[in-house]
This record gives sequence, structure tokens and C-alpha cells, in this order.
Amino acid sequence: LVYLIQVFNPATRTKAGYRRRLLIMDRYSSHINIEFIRTYNWLKILLLILP
Repeated sequence: LVYLIQVFNPATRTKAGYRRRLLIMDRYSSHINIEFIRTYNWLKILLLILP
């Protein structure tokens, strides 16, 4: 969650404007929980979770 808020979001927000962004990630269990999913949705970030 720290990476998302401090690195990914600021680095991609200005270029994306009001459009959604895509974050591709693996299925590592600590990445997938309800808090992360709510935060991704709130920040307009789409998740692509690969096996």
C-alpha cells in the first residue's frame, strides 16, 4: 500500500488525468486484500492480477 500511495499514484496521476490507470501485479497474497482493492478503486487504478 505504501508503494501505491507514495510511488505509483504520484508517478502516474498527472499523465493519466481523470482516466483510469492499469497496475499489473502477481498473485502474491499480501497484495490482495480488501483494503488494497478499495484503495485502488478510490484512486482509479485498475488491477490486472496474473497467476
